[in-house]
Amino acid sequence: MRQGNNKMFCNNCGHTIKDNPSFCSQCGYKIERTSMPIKING
Repeated sequence: MRQGNNKMFCNNCGHTIKDNPSFCSQCGYKIERTSMPIKING
């Protein structure tokens, strides 16, 4: 799971993730949480 501008995204398809699910609602990819957010430059 990636974070950027207070939004979280699926690592597999890039879909916006809401409400800390276990799987992406778009592609079904298992969401793995990291203890440190990843900064996206852009």
